[in-house]
Amino acid sequence: KANVKINAEKSVFFEKSLSFLGFIISKSGRSPDPQKVNAIHNMPAPTDGTQLKSFLGMLNFFHNFLNCPSHILEPLHLLLRKGVTWVWGEREEQAFCAAKKLLSTKT
Repeated sequence: KANVKINAEKSVFFEKSLSFLGFIISKSGRSPDPQKVNAIHNMPAPTDGTQLKSFLGMLNFFHNFLNCPSHILEPLHLLLRKGVTWVWGEREEQAFCAAKKLLSTKT
């Protein structure tokens, strides 16, 4: 009815786990792909709002695996408010490192 065709070259069968859309899927469930987590962990500190939004978006992608209290990310979100001058200080650096550490320890 649906006229679905399977491409044998692109298909994977009988695997214990596979990487799909940034996650590792296995019989025990879903977990973040270590390559994606490593990419976030190796990100340098952002130098502008666009880079910070990108970092926060990548963290948000794995929000189901993070138990990140909002007060940890608050300094980063405050930088994104309209009219706020970009100043990356010690507080922002600590929040950035804490968020990366939470992601790498929880996954």
